[in-house]
Amino acid sequence: MSTPDTGPEQPAGDDRPPMPPPQPRYGQYAPGYGPAGVTPPGQPAPQQPGYGPGYGQQTYGQPTYGPPGYGAPGAPPFVPVARRPGIVPLRPLGLGDVYDGAFRAVRHNPKVVLGLPALLAVLSAVVSAVATWLGLSQLSWLYDVLDDLDSGRYSSVEDPSASTLWGIGLVILAAVVVEVLVSVLANGLVISSVGRSVLGRVAKPSEVWAAVRGRRLGGLVVLSLFTSVVPLVAFMVWLLLTILLAQASTGAAVAFGIIGFFALVVGLVWFWVHVVFAAPAYVLERVGVGTAIRRAWALVRGAFWRVFGIMVLTLVLVYIMSYVVQVPITILSSVVGVGTFSSDTPSGGALVAYLVGTGLGTLVAGTLATAFLGSVVALLYIDQRMRREGLDVALAAAAAAPAPSDDPKPPVPPTTPPTQPGMWDGSGGWGGGPTPPGSTGL
Repeated sequence: MSTPDTGPEQPAGDDRPPMPPPQPRYGQYAPGYGPAGVTPPGQPAPQQPGYGPGYGQQTYGQPTYGPPGYGAPGAPPFVPVARRPGIVPLRPLGLGDVYDGAFRAVRHNPKVVLGLPALLAVLSAVVSAVATWLGLSQLSWLYDVLDDLDSGRYSSVEDPSASTLWGIGLVILAAVVVEVLVSVLANGLVISSVGRSVLGRVAKPSEVWAAVRGRRLGGLVVLSLFTSVVPLVAFMVWLLLTILLAQASTGAAVAFGIIGFFALVVGLVWFWVHVVFAAPAYVLERVGVGTAIRRAWALVRGAFWRVFGIMVLTLVLVYIMSYVVQVPITILSSVVGVGTFSSDTPSGGALVAYLVGTGLGTLVAGTLATAFLGSVVALLYIDQRMRREGLDVALAAAAAAPAPSDDPKPPVPPTTPPTQPGMWDGSGGWGGGPTPPGSTGL
């Protein structure tokens, strides 16, 4: 039996070829040529070739393939995870990364980041105590003057001798020199340790000492003096000009003093931010003082406000940290000192307890401040180099390379200097390579 749409049926067992499909009637489309979504009556719907849903089409519960992106609609784009061989990821750092890295630097190598600055702080405290004792011993004439003034014998008051004044001056100078050396050395040790911790390596005390000893320490002192003398000279110039103007006109001197003071503060802040990376550049790149200052200036260019904001916030945090640590210890020492009073007059034991407690609080607070502030400055320097020079690529290659051996034999100097910014020279330097023979490094 046949129908107008399907044609005559083929008898069973007939070997003849099948009958062709009937020709479409007037107004009908041939199979496969009709408009989308329209199928002639009695014919199966045509199937699209291919495997699964078409490109760019979406079915329920299945992701799409093609633009606007991979994955389900609304899903965030894929972001590759940066390598993190050490305390920070090797990519441009945010504020949280910098502070987290600073705390990680302390935990990663506490022997160097906390131990060595604490040891140097104890040495400085001992020298300061000895200097104070010597200075007080030179002031015996002052006690006689006070006794004469109490008894009304004003005529017997004598001026101190020149030797006494020279002795006091030398003691104060010695204490200041020791304090500067200890501060500069501790900062250099922390920076050197952080540079290795970024690569996931724990620096030994002998390694960080080798990075800042000798002439390198002299260079750090020169950098410290430079960053201290320039503000002092600027202040003296402002003060001298104000005094000279006061001789001519009081109103002009007052106006210049006020305006000049604010201009001086702005200029000194601008100068401080531009040289804040000089010490990390000097220690980690193994360059001279002048080159380190120029490198610091170049790294801050275009990022002044970012560096300024992070440094100011860091100083505020360091102050709060020091206050939180130092005040309880000072209060406890005061309570212990009061408990040793035998009368209304404080005893020697009370005074010693108070001085020891105050010194201990200053020691702990100073050590934590040096470790945290030095780590933040070093990580900010590394961040600026990753942003400007692609240092993260060089550090990733250095982290994958084997660590330098502890062989006491001197390393063989490279035949060609490193050309890629931030190239690791195997001894802790980035970008500068070993100091050439005969060079002072200053």
